[in-house]
Amino acid sequence: MKKALLTLAIVATSMIGACATGPSADELIAQAEAEIKVTKGMENLWRDTESMLEDAKKALASGDKSTASQLAKKALSEAKLAQQQAKDNADAGPKYK
Repeated sequence: MKKALLTLAIVATSMIGACATGPSADELIAQAEAEIKVTKGMENLWRDTESMLEDAKKALASGDKSTASQLAKKALSEAKLAQQQAKDNADAGPKYK
């Protein structure tokens, strides 16, 4: 499981870094909100994901688009990783033969 999460994190980071002219802070915030909603439905939302999104909204409201984008990307990444974690652990538990 850790290997899968690490691989997903590396791929997500690479994709985010490759998009120099990527989505705006508003778009990233909207994407993060949508992914967080999905993650909540899976009952696997990580502790700090929503607070990161709220910080991104505050940064955008104060005019700091760079910080808003960075925080929104992190919240989006965490939401997607939490979804993958929920999928990976869906059948976790003792296996009796």
